[in-house]
Amino acid sequence: MVSNYIVKGLARHEILFAIDHLNEIARPNLLRMMAWAIGSEQGYTFSIGKNYKFIDRYLVEEDWNQLLATYSQGGYIEMWQSLFTCYGLFRKYANIVTANLGYPYPDYDEAISKYTLTIYDSVK
Repeated sequence: MVSNYIVKGLARHEILFAIDHLNEIARPNLLRMMAWAIGSEQGYTFSIGKNYKFIDRYLVEEDWNQLLATYSQGGYIEMWQSLFTCYGLFRKYANIVTANLGYPYPDYDEAISKYTLTIYDSVK
């Protein structure tokens, strides 16, 4: 799971490493999951645009604002918050997808979240 690399980078004070993994791997997967959730609820006969430019049209305002907040990465505190926000949004939209497609939601989410909180608490 790539989030472990983000956690490792933050814990070791390697912020550029953490930012790169959040920007290049974690957030694109979050956006993909959000798009799948939108498609699973509204059908797949529309486009959310190149680079998800129309995704805001399909999100509630709170989720849109939370997604935008994940781009705040000006320091370690902001990076931790961005990561936790990504976790919450991914969990929400992955649960929508799994429910709509009839799949169980994987149980490793709880373990990863607990691990992340443990590391966060040890370095803050």
